[in-house]
Amino acid sequence: MSLLEIGKKYSSTKNISGFIELYEKYFSRFQKSEINILEIGVDEGHSLRIWREFFPKAKICGIDIVEKKFTIENVEILKGDQSDLIF
Repeated sequence: MSLLEIGKKYSSTKNISGFIELYEKYFSRFQKSEINILEIGVDEGHSLRIWREFFPKAKICGIDIVEKKFTIENVEILKGDQSDLIF
């Protein structure tokens, strides 16, 4: 399944804004690789779900300044602030 199809499935704002096409162009060669992905700003987790499905072998972590009440299988979600040097 293409990244665009996965994006439509999860109704991501990144899909609407046109980033999905760019991400597919540059990241598709890593689709079956064991890579690390860090997403800063989780919101409702749509992008994390997209990454999880598109990169099945990736280690994925999302951080947000607000604690999240949901989980996504094989995705670590942390509460933190990128401006916090200790974090």
